Amino acid sequence: MANLSPQLQAALAQFAAQPGVTHTQKARLRAAVASNAQLLEQLNEAASR
Repeated sequence: MANLSPQLQAALAQFAAQPGVTHTQKARLRAAVASNAQLLEQLNEAASR
């Protein structure tokens, strides 16, 4: 299973808290990130900056 860094988890939570973001959008974003190891690595790195 994918390992989202704490910083990336916080960024995704911030996105999910935005007005108008649905549960489905949140779930699809998490699934997309988790399904692509290269994308996950890049986003984890970017979130740590």
